[in-house]
Amino acid sequence: MKIITSLIITVSLCVIFFITANAGEDYLLVETIDNIKRVFYQIMNPQEFETLQESIKTEKRLFKKNLDLTKKEWEKDAANVGVPFPAAAITPKEARLIGKFPDLSKASEKKVYYESRSAGKDDKSKKTDWRAGQAKANYLTSLKAADEKDKQKERIRQSALALFEAKLLELKSAEIQMNTPEKAQ
Repeated sequence: MKIITSLIITVSLCVIFFITANAGEDYLLVETIDNIKRVFYQIMNPQEFETLQESIKTEKRLFKKNLDLTKKEWEKDAANVGVPFPAAAITPKEARLIGKFPDLSKASEKKVYYESRSAGKDDKSKKTDWRAGQAKANYLTSLKAADEKDKQKERIRQSALALFEAKLLELKSAEIQMNTPEKAQ
């Protein structure tokens, strides 16, 4: 009987400890903007946010050097002859804390709110008033041409971003190797 009682007390103390340990955990809603200005919303804990901030700090420090290396590589590639490197389209990553929430459901609600708000901004920016002096047929033709031009720009941007990210990984790994002390033999 004493064993069962002590077992019940131990289990209940563990449950109480677990509940109080997790009760203070905050959920952070973070807005991240990638290298080509796409906006994402993430829910993370403070440690993940701190890790993200450190990663972004490292990338910002290496940004100019990486952009120069990527541009040189871009110009060497025969497939990119005559295509200028879209340096203005690539920016440093950013992360911004939007808010702290005591529970996951409130953080998720806010995340959905911000994502829908962001999607609404995209829809408004793509709308164009065809009544601004053009006939509807001319408007549709120009819209198709603009859409094809946008697709081509997006392909170029994606290609440049892929090269940029590959070079960034190379720079980060080289930096890690330089900062890691060699093992004593």
